[in-house]
Amino acid sequence: MINTFKKVLFISSLLLLLSPIQLLASDKAKDVIKDGNELLTVGRYKDAINYYNQAIESDPNYIDAYIYKGVALWALQEYRDAIDILNKAVQIAPDVMNQDVVFGDNFKVYFIIADSYFKLKQYDNVIKQFQLVSDDKSINVDDYILWLRLMAYQLNNINQYQYALQLYNLPFIVQQNNPEVYCDKAESYFGLKQYDDVIKQFQLAAKCLSLKIDNYLYSLQGMSSKLMEIKQYQYAISLYDLALLKQPNNGDILNAKNEAEKAKSSK
Repeated sequence: MINTFKKVLFISSLLLLLSPIQLLASDKAKDVIKDGNELLTVGRYKDAINYYNQAIESDPNYIDAYIYKGVALWALQEYRDAIDILNKAVQIAPDVMNQDVVFGDNFKVYFIIADSYFKLKQYDNVIKQFQLVSDDKSINVDDYILWLRLMAYQLNNINQYQYALQLYNLPFIVQQNNPEVYCDKAESYFGLKQYDDVIKQFQLAAKCLSLKIDNYLYSLQGMSSKLMEIKQYQYAISLYDLALLKQPNNGDILNAKNEAEKAKSSK
């Protein structure tokens, strides 16, 4: 029940984020899509698909109908069909809209495709989708980074650390010099037991002009605790030293460093 509620909530949020792409569709097709979306937001995915099929039959080049149908198929866990129908939208869009870039902020279409590949354990294709999006100069950078971090988080959760790193290392992402990405990236290196690289990521994050100290210290202390749990005391001390560069009089961090030093000396 909880998972169903979360999915319906996510679908509702997604529909708010997906603005109409093709504004010149017939009024009939638009009305049918509206009815379908109302069903989609309450979890009646199969019924919604019937409406989207009607819209496609009425206007075979109606891009939005393919997109929403793909979202409904994704919600039904029919991932292969979702990929096919969403790729259909991507393929016909340039001809219908008479331009190369049509999705802009609707790059979430690519995310749904990527997530479908993720569910099918086709991780190379997950990376390819994010590469495709990074070539679109009209995307909202902050939104793109947020969705990429979400996917990388999912990959880390199933121990697919190398694939998560491939996302973090996309040239477009590297260019952004985002401190939160560096902190997330440290989690992947931790999973790979590459602790020197863990430290390096926090060092890079510390140099970012957009660094938010509270978020940085929260991530750093969380990582330090994980290092302490596996008795990697020197690495934990190195992170506490980084934290003290930002807040040299932070009592909690000073105490934590002292505990790490004591643990190291008694090891």
